[in-house]
Amino acid sequence: MNWRKGKTPPAFENAEISIYLTEEGLRIRRKQSWQRPLGVGLALAGVAAATAIAVGGLGFWRAADPRSPASEDFRLAVNKAMSAAQLTQAARSREEWETVAVWWQDAGDLMDEVPTRHPQYALAQAKVQEYQRNRNYARRKAADQPLATEPTTQLWTLGTTRDTLLRIQGTPTRIVRYDSLCKEVFYYKSSKVDLRNGYITGYDDLDNNLLVADGGHPPKYQSSGDFWTLGSSREEVLKVQGTPTQLVQDDALRSELLYYDNSLVELQHGVVTSYRNFDQNLKVVVAVPVAGRPVPDFWTLDSPREEILRVQGTPTQVLQNDALCQETVYYNNSSIQFKNGAIVGYDNLSRNLKIR
Repeated sequence: MNWRKGKTPPAFENAEISIYLTEEGLRIRRKQSWQRPLGVGLALAGVAAATAIAVGGLGFWRAADPRSPASEDFRLAVNKAMSAAQLTQAARSREEWETVAVWWQDAGDLMDEVPTRHPQYALAQAKVQEYQRNRNYARRKAADQPLATEPTTQLWTLGTTRDTLLRIQGTPTRIVRYDSLCKEVFYYKSSKVDLRNGYITGYDDLDNNLLVADGGHPPKYQSSGDFWTLGSSREEVLKVQGTPTQLVQDDALRSELLYYDNSLVELQHGVVTSYRNFDQNLKVVVAVPVAGRPVPDFWTLDSPREEILRVQGTPTQVLQNDALCQETVYYNNSSIQFKNGAIVGYDNLSRNLKIR
């Protein structure tokens, strides 16, 4: 079958789901069906195919303990298939379709691992074939798409902000805060996402349900050689800015400072978290406009961080204060303070903040 092998641990409920690619667009139907098996079907009708998901009743197969290793591959395959179907609905770029293909591949790998003693073994084997067709469809779509001209808005990465994570991944099932460490942990069932000062620093996709880019790194796009941004990798900064005039590393804190004359870029865990553009020589852009979302004329104290930056544009400085768990963005002499991604104060000294 030429599927790659892989397993991931522990447990949650099994969901019955049927996934179809049709020309009629997205439809979601719910109904009670306690003993019906999980089914994922694929019907392709022309180039304009879209995804429709029908989720049946959330039942349990009582013949198998949902916490046992024998049930894990089946459950995790369902979760990965749901993520693949969700991204299929919104994928536009080559990179997003390539991610869809990888996720269908992963779902098929897991279904192929379901043991013969599992009550859904025959169904799992059928799903391997269907997931493979879904994967091939996504690969064809990827081949037809040009390289993206802006960052993906459908996947999050290391360095992604709290606001963007919530927009893409949705509301967590649980949030744990460690205020003295400037840290939050978002749980999505068994999976978790670690944030520090409002930025993603790590994750653990135990439930195969996180909408994270491959390896946690941003997919490439055509404009990526022209500028870098908060959350960009070290490699992206060096590609755009060139060799630093000075480099300072702290292995214990996993941080790094890249100096370009008097300007500097700070990286934590390999991604950009702050910078000082004293010499106006940093090719940085923050808050790239999102297609289909007009930029508001002003922001308020209730506005999310992402929207404030879209209104104000690229700051002249972005600083992290780990002692206070705060991030401060500067626009000349004006400043806006955030804590865990939420605004906690501002100072409009230069009279250039678009607040109402």
